[in-house]
Amino acid sequence: MSIPEDFEAERSLIATFAAEGSLTPGAGTPYAHQAFLALRIPAFLAPEHRHVFATMQAVYQRGDEITPLVIKAEMDQLGTLSQVGGWQSLVELFSSTETGRPDKLAEVVIRRWKARQVMQLAYKASKAVEDLEAPDAVSSRMQVALAEIFSDGTNADVRRGTEILAYVGENRPFRDISHAEKLVWFGFDTIDEAVEASPGHVVIVAARPGMGKTALAVQGSILTAKRQGMALIISLEMDHDEVFSRIAARLTETSASIWRKGMWSEYHAKMLHSRADILDRINIWAHPSGVPWERIEAVVRDQVRRDHVTSVWLDYFTLIKKPDGKSNDAGLWGQVSSNIKRLAQELKICIVLLCQLNREGAEVEPKLSDLRETGQLEQDANAVVMLWPKDAKAMESRAEIRSVFVKLAKNRSGQAGWRVELAFNGAQGYLRTLERNT
Repeated sequence: MSIPEDFEAERSLIATFAAEGSLTPGAGTPYAHQAFLALRIPAFLAPEHRHVFATMQAVYQRGDEITPLVIKAEMDQLGTLSQVGGWQSLVELFSSTETGRPDKLAEVVIRRWKARQVMQLAYKASKAVEDLEAPDAVSSRMQVALAEIFSDGTNADVRRGTEILAYVGENRPFRDISHAEKLVWFGFDTIDEAVEASPGHVVIVAARPGMGKTALAVQGSILTAKRQGMALIISLEMDHDEVFSRIAARLTETSASIWRKGMWSEYHAKMLHSRADILDRINIWAHPSGVPWERIEAVVRDQVRRDHVTSVWLDYFTLIKKPDGKSNDAGLWGQVSSNIKRLAQELKICIVLLCQLNREGAEVEPKLSDLRETGQLEQDANAVVMLWPKDAKAMESRAEIRSVFVKLAKNRSGQAGWRVELAFNGAQGYLRTLERNT
């Protein structure tokens, strides 16, 4: 039996990806981006196609545009150009005239890959039978392997409606937050008890500038790391040094300026070294504002794959580059919101998205309608946490500790609407509960 292959489809797909504008960061065609992210290196049978696609993946994850010259330069640097036959062979590969819609070509390539996987599985089953393995064990293993091949990365847990009666008969809650797989902690009992923050969830933290959104992200990532989670902070507002200083300040309960200016004491340095286990569970990616969502997604995917990141803190929403398109601004920002939700569900992580409020909702108790740019944010979020000042004039002062309110404005997992007063220390970057108001 011949090996399932379609080298023409592989060549055409690579040429399509390399076509001008096909995978432009922040632009390009949605078909191209979706097809590219769906593919894996083993899907290509020809070794030279694998080498080229692996190089494309590296360039894509960096956020650079994929062009023949960029791929050549990358392969030159890696020393892999000779493995595809040199520059002339690369030019011939990119010059394929049989280009087409990338999603359709990717479908053909993936179908052939699955067929090859099934053939390998059949060989393993045959070998297991020859070795006189127990038939039940072989059958069970093969069923699991087949399900993985044809699952397309999803885990379809189909259940019968009659299970509802079992819940009722056992007097068991349909969704018990206390037993859910929680991935994020904020540091306030009232919120941590109410917000599920499970795999696939998006939690929005909304406030005006200077209200402690970034402090909450740093505080939350540290608490998440303490509970053995792996956190990724993505900052589009601050550079790495600024984020580092905020983390150091929070861990040692000192001012961030001490760390920025190099004025810390030996005691604080030892304290920070003693927190190495926590620091090892926090990754930071800082990038100037205006970065396309596609690049952020590539970073998140890479971090989940490499370091098993479980939570992402994105600071903040409107510093992402607005997509190009003919829709109005709300529609374009809605696309980004939907992509964030999709990524959380696909990778089974929790994404905490920091957002700004409209100015008219910044100094009084805000409403969900005060979320800036698009109403899609409210629809996609599992929970929305809002911060606002107790005294707007006091927030403009230089007082070290100021009072703010926090409110759970939306909560799909339980009750929402209550508010709690917090103490916000901007220098040390913490938010702590003052009292409980229900």
